[in-house]
Amino acid sequence: MRIAIIGTGGIGAYYGSRLIADGQEVHFVATPRHVEPVRKRGLIAHTDQHGDATFWPASITTNPRDIGQVDVVVVAVKLYQLDSALEGIAALLKDDTIVFSTQNGVTAPEILARRVGAEHVVPGICYVLAYLEGPGEVTQKGAQPAFTAGPRTIAGTENPLIAEFVAALARQGVAAVVDPTIEHAQWSKFALIATFGGVCGLADATIGEVRDFEPTRELLETSLKEVQALARARGVTLTDDDVAEIMRRFAVQDPSGTTSMQRDIAAGKPSELDFLNGAVASMAHEAGVAVPVNEVAVAVLGLRARRNAVARTTLA
Repeated sequence: MRIAIIGTGGIGAYYGSRLIADGQEVHFVATPRHVEPVRKRGLIAHTDQHGDATFWPASITTNPRDIGQVDVVVVAVKLYQLDSALEGIAALLKDDTIVFSTQNGVTAPEILARRVGAEHVVPGICYVLAYLEGPGEVTQKGAQPAFTAGPRTIAGTENPLIAEFVAALARQGVAAVVDPTIEHAQWSKFALIATFGGVCGLADATIGEVRDFEPTRELLETSLKEVQALARARGVTLTDDDVAEIMRRFAVQDPSGTTSMQRDIAAGKPSELDFLNGAVASMAHEAGVAVPVNEVAVAVLGLRARRNAVARTTLA
């Protein structure tokens, strides 16, 4: 397969390294800071599964037009980067190219479909702890990484590239599957990420502190039930067992850890607040569902984000 990965953060760099290891032709569309380091010394990956290795992509560039048409595009940027990252994506597409979304939340496939056409878009979910050590250098830790691919966003004959892409990742140690009911999994992860980010951010505390203090633990459960009610209003069934499973996943997280949204807001950087808790609040307003915990998260964390961004700009 000829594959273009848009973004060389933790997600793009990790999954890209696995696809290169499988012998696929992988091209990266990256920000300028990654281009020369990767061209000179390759993409460096440190993984719990496979140790340390260097991988050489077929190319890395800031301009999709340098790559040309491909079989598969993986959009591996955060939600707030999505609009700018799609600039020039048309140069990568042929009639049967598939475009995987990998973003948190449930809105990315719709955004992509508006830009490239629903016939190209395949929802994807990444489960991996991966982060950059520096330009073109990624570290993966923890549990076995996973990837779930859904069907295309329109009805019709499935593109065999979906199964081929999933098989390539599976051969390289990723728990990769195709799930025709991926919408349920998307909402489960959406509930988890929005709740963890929102409540830990409000508390300005570690995962362990929030989990082990009964009042904030109750906030977690309340937020999850808000997203559960919203999902049901939009035709997706999140059961009480699903909510309990998400709480169990919270129970096994590193107690000293914090969420990425929480860290971004604290650092005055752009965050996914508008696309996570903000999306919960806006969809709930349309559906007539009450989501007070998420609304408070949007207001309080939005104020904190603005204040920290101003402070960061002043220091710069």
